[in-house]
Amino acid sequence: MSPVSSLSLDYWSDNGLEKGSLSGHFIALAFDRSEISLGEKAFTSVNLMLFYINYNGENDGLFVSPRIAFSVRNIPSSIFFQATQAIQSNISPWPGFRWNVGISYNL
Repeated sequence: MSPVSSLSLDYWSDNGLEKGSLSGHFIALAFDRSEISLGEKAFTSVNLMLFYINYNGENDGLFVSPRIAFSVRNIPSSIFFQATQAIQSNISPWPGFRWNVGISYNL
């Protein structure tokens, strides 16, 4: 397969239904690049997202979140690494740098 790239812009308006729940806006710009060959048997996919949240109270900020996944052809799962770094935020405590590693299974 050849690599496929996409660029997307997302907007969500969240409205909490229960008293005290958060309401606000989420805007994201994401770049995806999938099926980057690592030889005949393996490939990787990368994603870079820049997003802004603006929720009621002191809950807004600008973040960057890269994700990279490694897969073996003909196996419906992948191992991924994802991180999120706050660029600017008034969320307390400062959200800073967060990361995780996981396994995803594709049906």
